[in-house]
Amino acid sequence: MNTIYKGKRIKLSLLIILLVSSNSFAQCWSAIEMGGNQATAIKSDGTLWVWGDNNYYQLGDGTTVDKNAPSQFNLNNWSQISAGARHTIAIKSDGTLWAWGNNTQGQLGDGTNIDKTLPIQITTSNNWLKVSSNYYHTLAIKTDGTLWAWGRNNFGTLGDGTYSNKNIPTQIGTLNTWSEISTGNEHSIAIKTDGTIWAWGQNSSGQLGIGTTISNNLPIKVGTDTNWIKISAGSSHSLAIKSDGSLWCWGSNGFGQIGDGTNINKIIPIQIGTASTWSEISAGYDNSFSIKSDGSLWAWGNNFAGKLGDGTNTDKNILTQIGTNLNWLHINSGYNSTIALKADGGLWSWGSNLDGQLGVGVLPLPYTFAPYSISCPTSLSNEHFNLDSANFTTFPNPTKNLLNIETKESKIQKIELYDINGKLLFVEIHNSSKVKIDISSLEKGIYFIKSFTKEGILNSRIIKI
Repeated sequence: MNTIYKGKRIKLSLLIILLVSSNSFAQCWSAIEMGGNQATAIKSDGTLWVWGDNNYYQLGDGTTVDKNAPSQFNLNNWSQISAGARHTIAIKSDGTLWAWGNNTQGQLGDGTNIDKTLPIQITTSNNWLKVSSNYYHTLAIKTDGTLWAWGRNNFGTLGDGTYSNKNIPTQIGTLNTWSEISTGNEHSIAIKTDGTIWAWGQNSSGQLGIGTTISNNLPIKVGTDTNWIKISAGSSHSLAIKSDGSLWCWGSNGFGQIGDGTNINKIIPIQIGTASTWSEISAGYDNSFSIKSDGSLWAWGNNFAGKLGDGTNTDKNILTQIGTNLNWLHINSGYNSTIALKADGGLWSWGSNLDGQLGVGVLPLPYTFAPYSISCPTSLSNEHFNLDSANFTTFPNPTKNLLNIETKESKIQKIELYDINGKLLFVEIHNSSKVKIDISSLEKGIYFIKSFTKEGILNSRIIKI
């Protein structure tokens, strides 16, 4: 074969791949969160959007007016969000922590119990990594692996060994080995870097998974397994996935939210089915969702207002596939509503819409039993997105092992790497204008990088050869 022709064909093939992948990654939404009756989402440009119930200022726009369609914040560069029952917590790309909404239990963490109509910064720290908030308490992990908690502590929910509320972030223990967190109604669960699960707080339904129904005000180890990778806490039940892809559930089961075919509570983790292909989970108020590695979506539990999305309002105590689509990526459920993200960046919602929390405007009925598409709104400004490429360099590209990312005018604070389907593969924290990342373990193909700076988000496409 003529080598010149072969070279041209390879270049043409790469060009076609880039064009196709560019379209497939022209995503609108990148992160989602459903609170009680409000929703928040981050677009791929780092802008934050809110809609739904606003009676307690949980939308953060300075009003108490509900929104039935996505409304943009005036602040940019958001990287993570978590919505409680009536408040919202978020982390910006610079590692700062912000909160707004109801604060009667100190769940905002600003040292008061006064509601906040607009976002306020919580502490002066800029090393917040992960945050999870539910009804009236909040958990967070810093980049150093330490665990922090604040808000209501009636059942030892904060895990600090007391039952006293805290209105400022309070470190839980002295360990720096925490990696994942999830907040339920009055219980909390977390994973350490060694793959163990720990739980604390209310345990009346066995939601801690420790074999009893006794509550604990300190973290207690759940079983002896060391291969847990994902967790999600509902109102009074919990879900988890192991590194082998198996799905486990425990706690309250009155609506079948455990998914074992019964309505009997479980006080220790039990495996649901035999599949080893589970990749994502979300525990709602009294229902559950999971996504398999093939992109299929499954739901079970309470189906009031059609919040399972299967086209009915009939409860399910076994796992039920939702439609036939195979491109579901993330999902999150509130009181009676659910929101989900597809791999193409499309956003879908279903269930109750009484407060506009579905984000689809006004429906003929105050609910929908099946997924309903949320349109992609236009941002107020794109000045924070794709900043001047002349000041941003990614090389070599294509590359085999190491990738260099450099900026001329600002420091890179965080790197996120995604595959061609929009799945987040890893996150790295930095504070440098020159960053080197190792991608030798990745398979050949197209990948996408988000580089977060104080000025905005820089996006690039790379080829692994």
